[in-house]
Amino acid sequence: MTNNQSKLTNDSLAKPEAQIAAVVKELTTKNLEGNAISRIKQLEELLLFEILKLNPKSQIHKNKSHRSREESEKQFYLNTASLSNCIITKDGTKPKDIEDNNGGSYIDISNLDNISMYYYKKSGSTPIIFDFTPLIKTMKQIYDMKKAYKFPLVIFSNSKLQPYPIYYEDSNKKHCGFANDNHRIVSNYIDNVPSTLNELFKILPATIPIHADAPAEPQPETQTGGAKDDSESNKYFKMWEEIFDVTGELPKDCPCKQYSKALYNRCVLQGKPKRGLRTVHKDNCNKIIQKIVLQKD
Repeated sequence: MTNNQSKLTNDSLAKPEAQIAAVVKELTTKNLEGNAISRIKQLEELLLFEILKLNPKSQIHKNKSHRSREESEKQFYLNTASLSNCIITKDGTKPKDIEDNNGGSYIDISNLDNISMYYYKKSGSTPIIFDFTPLIKTMKQIYDMKKAYKFPLVIFSNSKLQPYPIYYEDSNKKHCGFANDNHRIVSNYIDNVPSTLNELFKILPATIPIHADAPAEPQPETQTGGAKDDSESNKYFKMWEEIFDVTGELPKDCPCKQYSKALYNRCVLQGKPKRGLRTVHKDNCNKIIQKIVLQKD
């Protein structure tokens, strides 16, 4: 953020979505300045806020998890993992080097009028698809400039316009560079930003894809004790899905389940690496962490 930019603290812009809309308006009217790297980074900054403003939910995603015999059917929010490891091409086909490296980003929108962003949680999985067509103007500017100046063709890059690493060096821990850098950018413009961008995506109004089937209306439960939004086992299952998405770690826990709660809080909510995790176990827990098999109700 330059010296003449300041946070938008007007009372009328208290809600984050209002602040984000004001930032998009401000950045859209500014002229690009500086060298090629600086101009591209300014466009990436604009695109970040345009994505936050749009906040598209995914198309209906059908997948059979290796941790469950049931086929899931749901929509996903955007998160930092999907934005830093996405494929944007005509049909979502991954380049060979990304397939070989089990992850990475690539964009080729040279002849596209409609843009879909494909996120593969892991190699061979069914992609989660988001509609980025409303963002086509800024994305084409970024793509055209990066192609002209021969920078790697990704939508978001580090300060040297290189792709963000997927993992930390000599580690299977997911790299937090994209999440940390872009959280810092958002915090420079708006107030009361949640501790992670993933939390921000969840509280912002979402755009539901018009071609996606509308989710079924929830049916009231007839069990004694009143209706519940979700069972504890389903919440636990979903928590581990998010942990796996961010860290790549398969389900395991201690008897009191405080390990998984601490892992979720640190890595998913706070966006920090697993290293440094401290678990406060319950008094009757033996603190032994073992692999578990998850089941949904």
